[in-house]
Amino acid sequence: MNKRVENILESIKEALVDIYGVEAEILYSIKIVRCSQADRDHRREERIHAHVGCMDRTICISNSIDLLDDCNITGLLLHEIGHLIHLEELLDIEIPEDIGDDEIIADMIIDNIFGIHIYYDKKKIQWVINTSS
Repeated sequence: MNKRVENILESIKEALVDIYGVEAEILYSIKIVRCSQADRDHRREERIHAHVGCMDRTICISNSIDLLDDCNITGLLLHEIGHLIHLEELLDIEIPEDIGDDEIIADMIIDNIFGIHIYYDKKKIQWVINTSS
């Protein structure tokens, strides 16, 4: 596993727990793994570098993530953490009923709960202004 990606994830988790408080310590259990399905997803659609859903509290990443800048890796991991918070109900948050798009919900959780806005570059890859690494 690429230490840079692991270090970025650890920095993100620490920052999110600092922002949200002790209730967010469950985020420390989130891990990343290399995933052959993520590699296949990336080959099918170049903008895809990660996903959730293979294992509990796990972000699966493709090997392609190593080629991204830290700000993109941070944005991608934050987006996937948003999915985990929503899909696995890691934190007690309410989602407005009129929002049904999981991609929007993942970004909304990170923005509204933690105050970190996720942007998308011209390749539609997530990024954030201030990286945690």
